[in-house]
Amino acid sequence: MSEHVIQQQILAALGSGPQRLWRNNVATAWAGQSTRVTAGNVRSVAVSLQPGDVVIRKGRVLHAGLCVGSSDLIGYRVQEVAGQRIAQFAAVEVKAE
Repeated sequence: MSEHVIQQQILAALGSGPQRLWRNNVATAWAGQSTRVTAGNVRSVAVSLQPGDVVIRKGRVLHAGLCVGSSDLIGYRVQEVAGQRIAQFAAVEVKAE
């Protein structure tokens, strides 16, 4: 069974009730104003580019997820502590055999 299938089964089983889990996608990307380079506008961009390149103006880094190496699934589980319900952070690392 693949890791993806196992994750989906865990999410289905623990996606409601006193616990909630979500997929933790960790990634880095760039955001900004993009200009797709075509054969018609390659000269107007003013740097050495090829058709199919993308130029991102006023670019800024976008970080998604918790951090590199963090668990595949994250969320919370509700517990009763001293007569009060609290949400406790939960993390699950999924591995296929």
